Amino acid sequence: MMKSHFISNNFMGVPGLFIVFLLISILSSCKTDNTVGPDNNSIEVTKTGCKTELLLADSSKEDCIEYEIINNTLHIRHINAAFNCCPNKVYAIASISNDTIRITEKEILTDPCKCNCLYDIEYNIQNITDSLYVIEIKEPYILNDTDKIIFNINTIKSAVGSYCTFRAEYPWN
Repeated sequence: MMKSHFISNNFMGVPGLFIVFLLISILSSCKTDNTVGPDNNSIEVTKTGCKTELLLADSSKEDCIEYEIINNTLHIRHINAAFNCCPNKVYAIASISNDTIRITEKEILTDPCKCNCLYDIEYNIQNITDSLYVIEIKEPYILNDTDKIIFNINTIKSAVGSYCTFRAEYPWN
């Protein structure tokens, strides 16, 4: 009841309709789309639309990974992944070597925009066994290897976890 009252009192008339239309437009741009890269070892990626200032939370300065293992599949959600504002495709290439899972996030750009955006992307890696793993994620706009996302997971002890790192550069801040 309070919500209806708020909407009826604050969003009446043409300015209110414009605001409602703007919010619907922004939220509809966050539909997911599936894109797959051209390589044989690429993994399916689902991404949100570019986050706008209205959709960014206070945690937009953090580059985070949430993961969960279900039935030997590692489900990864990369929160605030940086890509061009207008990618043709976003995809990831994964490889498992001994105890290391390397993921390289990529984009295909034929007519890039002059901006970068933060996205939430998700992907799955199958055939994960109970073990200790090092996860390395290479992002397209993180050029310094020391700034790569690198963390350990122990699938024997826990099937769920997260890792975050602070980013001070554009487009995170």
